[in-house]
Amino acid sequence: MFFKALIPLQVGANDIKIGCSHASYYLTINRADLNDNRPYVRCIYVVFDGHDGSFQAPKEVPSNIESACRRLGLAARLLQILTAEMVYAETGNRRTFIFAGDLPPSNYLLRTPASYSSAAVWCVKSKLNYREAQRLSAIELWEHIGRELDGFFPEDRNKAKWLTVISCTEYSPLIGTETIPLSHEEAILRTKGYCALGTGGLALFGSGTLYTWPEKIDDLKFCLTNTQQVDRQEFLDDSAYRFTYWANYTTALGTMLHELGHCFDLDHAPRGIMRRGGDDLNLVLAFPPPGKGSLSLNEGRISHRGLSIFLYKKVTFYENASVDSQNGSVTDWSSSGAIDNVGEAFWGTEIAQFLSVHRWLTGSTISTCSCKTIFKK
Repeated sequence: MFFKALIPLQVGANDIKIGCSHASYYLTINRADLNDNRPYVRCIYVVFDGHDGSFQAPKEVPSNIESACRRLGLAARLLQILTAEMVYAETGNRRTFIFAGDLPPSNYLLRTPASYSSAAVWCVKSKLNYREAQRLSAIELWEHIGRELDGFFPEDRNKAKWLTVISCTEYSPLIGTETIPLSHEEAILRTKGYCALGTGGLALFGSGTLYTWPEKIDDLKFCLTNTQQVDRQEFLDDSAYRFTYWANYTTALGTMLHELGHCFDLDHAPRGIMRRGGDDLNLVLAFPPPGKGSLSLNEGRISHRGLSIFLYKKVTFYENASVDSQNGSVTDWSSSGAIDNVGEAFWGTEIAQFLSVHRWLTGSTISTCSCKTIFKK
């Protein structure tokens, strides 16, 4: 019997019952009160001068600033949950980060308030023109945005990590006889303002696949199982060659967690989240979507990206290598032997142990409450 449920928790003891027609499972989870002095993560959506802040999306998909902030807020809350559960799976202790907005009020006006299903999100306007932003490389964007955010949020110095999405990402639709990109590198060459970089205090991401993200928790199940194919003639596909809406969303979540990991002092690892395991992150939240989960790697035509490390102005960056790697980590769920398989979506014991004592992650109190299962006749 397998249950996967997202349940809001209040501070203190939470009595929970999960059941079906023939069995019920009772448990109590203690949620610790927040320590006001802990360092935190601040979620930020950046818009640029000369632009309305909307992100690229099909006409029927809301794409204004409010929609972007709601999508980011929900994704961030999910990353907080996923971090706690994946650390718990390997250490027996739940450890995760907290958000600005979960703490006492900040001095800065927020765009999306904190709730049980969303982190608070701040929207800031860069002085950089959006056309200029689109011409910058990912590293130059990281450097420029980081400098501006330091001016916007001086109280964050030495006690915040910035989880930031930029609005200027734009995929160039195919024209005439142009062919659909066959590789990730070809797709990125058609994309202005693409970014997925994390180090130090800033994890910076483009908004190219934001159209596949849910705005609210009620839409999460649909988004994790939405097998609609991305129109790659019109929009960016960044799904580890799986080409569906659900795969774009889970890859985005995984990439964000991977880059946040770098901000939490993690290097690349042979397996797991700090490799390419984030592409399987939906398996922690839900069960495999209908049909085959990923492209077979034995065709040899397409392979998954490797990872590279480089130094820029004495800052170490980690990114996807330009040369494909034959060592893919995306799970072929059609051959998964167990419904609770999470593929490569794990930290790894050494990393989980490191995170469990990291100053940016806070822990829960030890629960002495019992759990029990009752089978109905």
